[in-house]
Amino acid sequence: MAFFLFLFAVVMASLSAKLDPLKKFGRIDVYFTWTAMIIVISHLLTWKGAVASMSSSVLFTFAFADATACALTNSGAVGVMSDVITACAGGQKWAVLVLLFLILSVVTNFINNNTTSILFRECAFQLAVANGTTEYLV
Repeated sequence: MAFFLFLFAVVMASLSAKLDPLKKFGRIDVYFTWTAMIIVISHLLTWKGAVASMSSSVLFTFAFADATACALTNSGAVGVMSDVITACAGGQKWAVLVLLFLILSVVTNFINNNTTSILFRECAFQLAVANGTTEYLV
């Protein structure tokens, strides 16, 4: 049952851009939030079971990575990183992508992939905006 609710959330999220009545919901996280609430309310998963399945090390990793990413953004370090990557790539869009990929490949050898994605999320967005590829951003 939980699988079908999850599948329903994904389908509704993908259809939200196509169907006018669903556009009012806008963000995909709304569907996942509703799915989680339905799963808990219908007792498919109890709060105790949900809490027991969470690893404290994973939660701390995400919490600290998000705080560090916020600090990088607020301090201006993300802007400096995106400017350096753009300058090193010589303004070529493909070179920016390759350089970002290489940097992320090296960084993921030292910290886990999820933390890397959180830390470099804003930098990737700034690079996309700087290179005029914002039509692909959602």
